[in-house]
Amino acid sequence: STGWSLHEPFAKRPNTLERANAMTLVEVIADFCDRLKAAGIKYLIGGSVASGVWGQPRQTNDVDFEVWLDAGNIQAFEAACGPPFEVSISELTTAVASADEFRMVQVMHTEELVRFDCFLQGHSPIDQAAHERAVEIEILAGRFVRVASAEHILVQKLRWYELGRRVGERQWRDMLAI
Repeated sequence: STGWSLHEPFAKRPNTLERANAMTLVEVIADFCDRLKAAGIKYLIGGSVASGVWGQPRQTNDVDFEVWLDAGNIQAFEAACGPPFEVSISELTTAVASADEFRMVQVMHTEELVRFDCFLQGHSPIDQAAHERAVEIEILAGRFVRVASAEHILVQKLRWYELGRRVGERQWRDMLAI
């Protein structure tokens, strides 16, 4: 355990329409992770949520995931993204078939309007090490999710900072906090 809890900074999203059965961001993340685990999909949480675990939590508009998808598990991923989640099948099949370095598919929780940006990972030693080094944290009582290691998220943030021509102040602040 990291000693850090997702309960505090991400417990209740602002701008969520209040409903009797509204889910918190943490509950939506836990639900998505549970579905991926049940489908046998390798994943880890990255982006600002992961950097918030190792550094300073901050507001985010989406939740970044790294997922290991190929033609052999695309149907399992599609099934995991059933209601209330939604994924574009054409976007998914295009991303899986692509040879591009940065392949991504979006998944939307249609009730809570939470977007998951799922970056498809390959089978390189670096990609495999990222998955092996991921850390399980308890997101809710008895529910664990895989989060990118501090080293991995730092490298990913640095890559995005470089791709953004070193002008991404949020990426830089995240790196300093880690």
